Amino acid sequence: MAAPKIDYDKASRALIDAQFIGDEAAAPQHGVTTRTIERWRARMPEDKQLSEAVGRRLRLIVQTKDDLWLKQVPHALEKLLGLVERITDENDPTWDDLGKAMSAISALADIALVRRVLDAKFGQAGEDHSDSGEVGQIVPHPSASGSG
Repeated sequence: MAAPKIDYDKASRALIDAQFIGDEAAAPQHGVTTRTIERWRARMPEDKQLSEAVGRRLRLIVQTKDDLWLKQVPHALEKLLGLVERITDENDPTWDDLGKAMSAISALADIALVRRVLDAKFGQAGEDHSDSGEVGQIVPHPSASGSG
């Protein structure tokens, strides 16, 4: 029986998200089941079109990771931490003020972490990987269960 037709763009987005956040979290975001993500992952070695779609999307992530906003993350984190320090030293901060500042710090820290993961997996910023054909391997996220 022939493999069912799939939306390669959707599958590549779901597989990459599952790599970072796990199958259970990625599946509902893409309107599929965890079992579908598992099937797509298993299909990658034999399905050149799916592998290429994932590779294109991963290369796009690698190429865009050097955008100026990413380079500004460490400086922005430093400024936000200074802001939190000033708020707590000079004012009587509300939980809402602290919550907003901490949410911003958390978001920037997440961005910094993703950048480190991408650097570790694909090389340091500025390296050209567009012709290498090596885009990493899609494997189950550690939180993925054995069943779906």
